[in-house]
Amino acid sequence: MGNIVTYGNIIKLATLIVGTITVWTVVATYLKDKYTEKIDILIQMHAKFIENRDFHDIRYKIDRWDDELFKSIKYDTENPDNDKVDKEDEAKYVNIPLMGKFNDYLEFFLLVVNLCEKGPFTKKEIDRIFGYYLRLITENEVIWSYLNVEKYQFADIVKYAKALDYEIPADIVEIKSGSDRFLKPLFELYDRSFPPLVREDSKNIRQSINDSNIKGSVGGFHFLAASVKGVPVGFITLTYLPVENLGFVGYVVVNEKYRGRHIGRSLIGSAKEALDKDAVKAGKKSCRGVLFEVETEDLAENENDKEVRQKRIEYFEKLGAGKLPVDYWQPPMRSNEPGVKLHLMYYSNNKVVPKKDELVSFLNTVYDVIYASEDVSISAAVKKYREMAVNSIR
Repeated sequence: MGNIVTYGNIIKLATLIVGTITVWTVVATYLKDKYTEKIDILIQMHAKFIENRDFHDIRYKIDRWDDELFKSIKYDTENPDNDKVDKEDEAKYVNIPLMGKFNDYLEFFLLVVNLCEKGPFTKKEIDRIFGYYLRLITENEVIWSYLNVEKYQFADIVKYAKALDYEIPADIVEIKSGSDRFLKPLFELYDRSFPPLVREDSKNIRQSINDSNIKGSVGGFHFLAASVKGVPVGFITLTYLPVENLGFVGYVVVNEKYRGRHIGRSLIGSAKEALDKDAVKAGKKSCRGVLFEVETEDLAENENDKEVRQKRIEYFEKLGAGKLPVDYWQPPMRSNEPGVKLHLMYYSNNKVVPKKDELVSFLNTVYDVIYASEDVSISAAVKKYREMAVNSIR
């Protein structure tokens, strides 16, 4: 039979030695020792994982949504048959050495979950040591799509994540009709998330959605919605500005109950993809960058509102955006309303800060295109705030 040790054999052996009264004490001591031994093994694996320089680099790039890494992952997700792809095309989008490190990273976690599925460890024990890192990859929608490609053979990681009810990434879809059923709950979220002075009328957004589907137009408006298990939980609105090869984000919001799950980051990532596609249609290689309007802290209604605004700014900064050196005002949305002072933030694909003449051009395009209005009083306000912004550039 060999040296097979089972809990049943342990109980029999303990009974012969000490009698039935203390048998469970012996068994509990054995199990505690075995548990400690297993946790020690996992801790040693964790230490080796932390020490691995390549793994450290990949973790950092995942956490920061590194453009080069995620562009490579997306390409390989969409083109699993490497022997059939154009090698010159692949070289444009895939950093092969980086993807090698990324796959080694995933292989490590495949080993980890298999210690649970095919080895001596429980899911609880694995999750206690490696849960954070497993969530980092399985709750990221780009990596999740990659893990689900059958050819790459990471099905055991997917199975593990589902078994522990990890927060599977939200689905991101573009709303194509102003009467889409998703819009009602999303506009309710919109109304409670933004002050009235910065909110565009929802009927105008619905019209922009319908107008964006006119065939033959270059650029235009996008409304991307996020849903979890069929429930709409957030959205982002954006416009491609072909003259500047820029994207402009109007609103981005996630339901309070679903924050902290990287849904906002997923929406922004999907927005960048949509803008890049618009740029290609306009004859560009990719969209050069994205502008964001963000509420200022000094106009907060209370301390809680101030904290929310500060966190929103920090969030965009973490994604790589920075405040532009300009006193920026959003023109009034309706007649007889005041403008609202905001931060204008900018994310650049090449990390380049726009020069003064470029910023002037950016501002002129935003005010002329985003805030164009047939209302005479609003048009006059747009002109005033554009002049104020241009003259304030530092």
